[in-house]
Amino acid sequence: MIYLDNAATTKPFEDTLKESVNYSYENFYNPSSVYLPAFEVKKYIKEQKEQLKNILGANECELIFTSGATESNNLFLQGVLTSNKKEEYIFSLGEHASIYEVANIIKSKGYTVHFAKLTKNGQVDIDHLLSLVNLNTRLVSIIHVSNETGAINDIKTIVKLVKQKNSKTLVHSDGVQAFSKINVNISDLGIDAYTISGHKIHALKGIGALYIKKSVNIKPIIFGGGQENNFRSGTENVLGILSLVKSATKLYIKQKENYENIKNLKIIFLNELKPLNNIVLHAQNDNVSPYIISLSVMGIKSEILVHMLEKKGVLVSTGSSCSSNKKQAGNRILEAMGCTKEEVLGSIRVSFSEFNEPNEVKLAGKIFKETVNELIQKIK
Repeated sequence: MIYLDNAATTKPFEDTLKESVNYSYENFYNPSSVYLPAFEVKKYIKEQKEQLKNILGANECELIFTSGATESNNLFLQGVLTSNKKEEYIFSLGEHASIYEVANIIKSKGYTVHFAKLTKNGQVDIDHLLSLVNLNTRLVSIIHVSNETGAINDIKTIVKLVKQKNSKTLVHSDGVQAFSKINVNISDLGIDAYTISGHKIHALKGIGALYIKKSVNIKPIIFGGGQENNFRSGTENVLGILSLVKSATKLYIKQKENYENIKNLKIIFLNELKPLNNIVLHAQNDNVSPYIISLSVMGIKSEILVHMLEKKGVLVSTGSSCSSNKKQAGNRILEAMGCTKEEVLGSIRVSFSEFNEPNEVKLAGKIFKETVNELIQKIK
């Protein structure tokens, strides 16, 4: 089976997983307990947190371990809400479901919520975004790398321009598809909050983290024993934390090398598709992550193609796995980019990881091309 749906989830690194499991088997104690072995576990978690801060390029901050990106996004977006209904909130139309749906909840509570448009290449329309910022703007949240198309937003520039219009506005970014794949330095970005996830970078599912500037105050949304400096209660997921930090460390060392290898995989795959004249590529300018390819096969419904490819041993997707759980037609992100109905119906997402090899990607592209041609002949 050739797995090309790495934007949905990734295979854990075997060596980091074994190391994490072994540590947790020997040191299974609850970090909140008062005896020495438990204290050593708590100390180890603190060391892992400092290591992750270093990888992120973040020093003076709060780093909160969560159950994943969805919780991290919810914690920040709901945690910064105040009782002042005059405050306004801005999101892009390209946000992940865990932000887009929270934005709609915030709107339903009586707050003013704006959605910034996308360009045809999938980036946020910065001019439109800035036109929405005013003295009442409490928060701007813009995804770093689109989980649908791979389009990269210039977060550093966005932070700078938003702060010029209103220095008190908080800026958050969902960095799930960016962290460990493209260069991410929190201090350089100037961001107030940043979200990452474990299972997108070869760690376990059920672990994520939220970076918050020290100067930013949020309210918790999960209450209990006061773990994570009272920001997020619940016994720490020690196994998940270790897998997240160890995977992030491994990828950090080889980030540039991995990036170049993935760029090559993208070229190999797209070269196989060149003979097809019914392929439309989305978000293909210079500001796109090579880890994700978004394309449409004109005249063929994406679900039919995905299932046929699966039977032939190639796994791709029709888009975000989170969005697929919503029983609704279409793809709101592609639609926001101005894609036609036919393009949306034929949309496919192909995504790579460090486990993919050039030969298998070439084979996958060949199978993709042959399958499309088979379906075209059936339609005729």
